[in-house]
Amino acid sequence: NQRWYVVPIENVQAPYPQLHDLVDEAFVALRRRVSQETGWDALASLENAFVPLTTSLEPGMDEDWLYTGRAFAINSLMSNAGWLVAMREDIGAQTYWRIYIRAATQDGSLGEPLHDTPWNLYARYDLDPRTYEQGGDYAPAPSGYWVDVTSLASAYGWERQPALPNWRTYYKGARFTTFALTSGMSWYAAMRELYPPEALATPTKVLAPT
Repeated sequence: NQRWYVVPIENVQAPYPQLHDLVDEAFVALRRRVSQETGWDALASLENAFVPLTTSLEPGMDEDWLYTGRAFAINSLMSNAGWLVAMREDIGAQTYWRIYIRAATQDGSLGEPLHDTPWNLYARYDLDPRTYEQGGDYAPAPSGYWVDVTSLASAYGWERQPALPNWRTYYKGARFTTFALTSGMSWYAAMRELYPPEALATPTKVLAPT
């Protein structure tokens, strides 16, 4: 089983600005495309890129793709600032999100108006039992011009991740800004590209090769 490495991604702010050596170029290409389409470098600051096994993610994320080096999470703080909205899409029993980022230029030369209704994940904090239990609520579509980043990501092989089953009561479980380039592999097979099997079988955390 060939061992691969994580490599630095240039000029990106993240807790660990690294990705798997087989996917870093796909990220660079997507970042460039998003910058062209939105008019600003929206992927220059990430919530997460590669996460080493020595770092614990939130509960329920023990097998998150961020550990494989094949995933990244867009900075969700952009939604607080009005630069990112998420459309809820229920497919079968799973919930997915379509992410739109606001274009820097609002003269119509970049992006398109939103026609669907965004889902406001923060509405759960409005002290309304109904919105809390359903994990938020639909919000009026904001004005202006927006870019469908989920579609752009898909064109470069990056797949959105489904929300965890408990996302309605657990905000982090929504995973609404996480994208992974899985190459059709299972999570365990992807982890084996970075770690020996004994590192995955033991609770002792080890560092990934760099």
